[in-house]
Amino acid sequence: MAEKKSFMIYLDNEKQVNMLTDEQAGKLFKALFEFAKDGTETDFNDGMIAMAFSFMTDSITRDTAKYNAKCEKNKAIALEREANRRAERERQAQKLEHERARAYTNITDIDKDKDIDKDIDKDKDKDIDKDKDIDKDIDKDIDKDIDKDKEIDINKRTGKPSPAPPKSSKKNFGEYGNVSLTDEQYSQLVKDYGEPVMNDYIRRMDEYIQMKGKKYKDFNLALRNWIKKDGITKGNDSYGRINKGIILD
Repeated sequence: MAEKKSFMIYLDNEKQVNMLTDEQAGKLFKALFEFAKDGTETDFNDGMIAMAFSFMTDSITRDTAKYNAKCEKNKAIALEREANRRAERERQAQKLEHERARAYTNITDIDKDKDIDKDIDKDKDKDIDKDKDIDKDIDKDIDKDIDKDKEIDINKRTGKPSPAPPKSSKKNFGEYGNVSLTDEQYSQLVKDYGEPVMNDYIRRMDEYIQMKGKKYKDFNLALRNWIKKDGITKGNDSYGRINKGIILD
């Protein structure tokens, strides 16, 4: 029986109590206190007291059962409320952690975008510098052509022979620009071995020089030696390389 600090006496029992003498009523109420406190049932030799005790203890038992049920219900409600509060705290903590992670991601993305913008600006500056260098080279070539035309005109008027044409200037080939050939040398190599072969060997030599730091005095001769060592003859449009395991058609 649940521990209680009180119990109810109903007016419905007034008639039975009034039928008792004061001495009988005193014994009855003492017994009711014992029953309400720990469930002790007193044996009475007096039938009047025993009957009143039976009626009144039934009420106490029902009240105690209701009280215990109410206590269990309140306990369940309190446990559920605490569980909901704990779940809400965990949800708020997860939400806060998610917002922090998202904020960090946004900051990281902004930093990345700034780095990308800087790289783009650098590339633009490089392109502008390259364009300026190209314009300077074009202006130099135009000035040279003008000077040559003037010199030819002067030689014609004075009867002096025109100077021998200068040797063809070399150009840089390959992704890294490590292979130097004149237009005539490149054209002859393409004529001898085909454009696919020459472009591939120029690429290979360009990459090899870039990695190893190798230098050649005559790139035209060096390319021909590479091709000859691989067993490729003039006029081949199709060739294979054992060391690469690749055939270019």
